[in-house]
Amino acid sequence: MAQVGFFGGGGVSNDNAGTINIVNSTISGNSALPDPNFQSVIYGGGIRNSDSGRVYVTNSTIADNKGGQGARIYMADSFVAPVTLKNTIVSNNIGGNCNSYVTDGGNNLQYPGTTCSNTISSAGSKLGSQVIAGTPAILFPLLPGSPAINAGNNTVCAAAPISGVDQRGVIRPQGANCDIGAVEMNILTVNSIADTDDASCDTIGNGTGNKDCTLREAINAANISLGSFIYFNISGNGVKTISPASALPSLTKPVVIDGTTQSGASCGTSPANATLLIEINGTNAGQNSSGLTFSGGTSTIRGLVINHFGSNGINFNTKDNNLLECNFIGTNAAGNTAAVNGGDGILINGSSNNILGQANVVGSWNLISGNNGVGIRVISGKSNIAASNWVGSNSSGTATIRNQGGGIKILTGGQLALSSGNKVKN
Repeated sequence: MAQVGFFGGGGVSNDNAGTINIVNSTISGNSALPDPNFQSVIYGGGIRNSDSGRVYVTNSTIADNKGGQGARIYMADSFVAPVTLKNTIVSNNIGGNCNSYVTDGGNNLQYPGTTCSNTISSAGSKLGSQVIAGTPAILFPLLPGSPAINAGNNTVCAAAPISGVDQRGVIRPQGANCDIGAVEMNILTVNSIADTDDASCDTIGNGTGNKDCTLREAINAANISLGSFIYFNISGNGVKTISPASALPSLTKPVVIDGTTQSGASCGTSPANATLLIEINGTNAGQNSSGLTFSGGTSTIRGLVINHFGSNGINFNTKDNNLLECNFIGTNAAGNTAAVNGGDGILINGSSNNILGQANVVGSWNLISGNNGVGIRVISGKSNIAASNWVGSNSSGTATIRNQGGGIKILTGGQLALSSGNKVKN
């Protein structure tokens, strides 16, 4: 949610002795502002609780809210109007996390500081961000090494009202213990450039077969479990090139694939200062193969270099609400020369509400150049948006790397709104 509340409670306001249960929820981007007709202090951009109210927050993430006191949580009186937290993250709220101590129900995290309770651990929660395309929703998945992973109370997660699922309906727990916060993490960490598949995504040196996790193994595992996160941790410095020997499986369930989790990778502010270190090279994958095909919808693809496939770089088919950002499609990892995909850079066919780069969001862009077909082609699908993409240029924007079939083509059955920040040099 992202709301503005006068006098406080931009996200949630509980007055007149009410009782509120907040479960498996993300409260973010809310503000508390004074009414323009009155002089007043602003309280509780996330939650405001007063007048003997009761608020119970379980397995939720409340982050990036803004308010004068207790940007996340404001309690008029922590004794007569308490807020109780369980398995919950309180993080990075502007103006402070809490104005006074909450009731600590256990297994919570706060950062920075200890304004919510001296019994709640204060540790960097390592939150990522995931925009759900086509909706106003944003989630905060946990990044590798987050202290919230496997740190929840399994009894709380299993019982009502959590009932063994997270905000997205993903089963809790995915590991030994459930995770703190609204999002349960099923992390599949690619740690090898190989293209083998022994049906097991393992840590290096453990498990069965090759005792590793390849991209192919991670995709196959993600197609079994709803809402997986494919991260990367391949040893060594520099660009890591994965060369499939045949077409990679289509992704049939919602998934996040994030190449920026590879050590040293960064989206920067534009293609000009990005450092992308995960390259998927389709030279050996077959004449008709595409880089990645998404048919499960509600997926995020970030931080990849996709090149040399016989067909398209990215396919979005049938399901909706995908986000594509911070990728080089059709160039080498430096973004300075063509590394041709034989078809289109991005093909949208029967998929709606996709976001190809976001306007005015740092690091949310795509470089789509050097493809043999069209840079972006929309055959069918409604309400797609493209913003901040560089089409037909090198990563510095100083030279042309043409998409041979044209920059952007929208067929009769398709829709693509071109928002701000696009640079088409084709």
